[in-house]
Amino acid sequence: YREVWKAEQKVISRVFGDWEDLLEIIDYVSNNVVDARFCKFRRVFWTFKSAYDAFNYPKPIMQIDGTFLCGKYYGTLLIATTQDDNAHILPIVFVVVEG
Repeated sequence: YREVWKAEQKVISRVFGDWEDLLEIIDYVSNNVVDARFCKFRRVFWTFKSAYDAFNYPKPIMQIDGTFLCGKYYGTLLIATTQDDNAHILPIVFVVVEG
């Protein structure tokens, strides 16, 4: 089962891209020394293919909104949206940032 799961993850990574390509991290610094064992999250950016394809026909207005994440993970979730020709809301991009 584990081997099949690993193979599936490789296929998904090749088709849709890998989170490491989207994830931006910075060095973890403790007492002015970089600790190579750890890294610190900075931001991640992603979109969906359907939104990417539909973005060829948007109205010339965009809205960006955000909300704070709390609980297990902290940061801010930002979403950029627009409307398509049929006045349907179209989420363009999602971004999670550090603060």
